Amino acid sequence: GEGEDGAAIGSAVSSTFAIIQQSVISASDQMLEQLKRHNYVTPTNYLELVTGYKELLAEKRKELGDAADKLSNGL
Repeated sequence: GEGEDGAAIGSAVSSTFAIIQQSVISASDQMLEQLKRHNYVTPTNYLELVTGYKELLAEKRKELGDAADKLSNGL
């Protein structure tokens, strides 16, 4: 998106990824406490998550655009 809507979406996505990171840290701490196993999460793991999100977002935007085109142009 662009403008204020785009900024709001970007802020929401950033907040979501921050929550995900905190959840992973919490789950890793719990795993260490309960199972005595370390769980390492690398920056690459987060980049893969972001890449997957971007791919899914692009796919859903295309689907939405295709559906909108069908509605405007008739089936």
